[in-house]
Amino acid sequence: MRKIVNAIALVAVMLVAAQNDTVFAARQALPSRVKVEAFPGSDVELLPSPFLDAQNKNSEYLLSVEPDRLLARIRQNAGLEPKANRYEGWEGQ
Repeated sequence: MRKIVNAIALVAVMLVAAQNDTVFAARQALPSRVKVEAFPGSDVELLPSPFLDAQNKNSEYLLSVEPDRLLARIRQNAGLEPKANRYEGWEGQ
C-alpha cells in the first residue's frame, strides 16, 4: 500500500512540475504589458453556432416564465402576498 501511495505522490509531483513549466513558458511568450480595453456588448455578435443556439434557447425560456410566479417565493419571504402560485422545483426555491 505504501508503494502505491508513494507512486501516486510521485506522479502528482511530476504533473505539477510539468504544469508549472508550461505556465512559465506561456508567461515568457506573452508581451510584458498586455493592453486591455473594455468594449460595448453591442460590438459582439454570435455567429451560427452552439453558443447562438444556447442563447436563443435561454431567451425563449426566460420569455416563457411568468414573473409573478417566479417572484412568488421572494414576495412571500419579504412578508408580501404572492400574486401567483410559485413554480415548483428549481424556479420555486
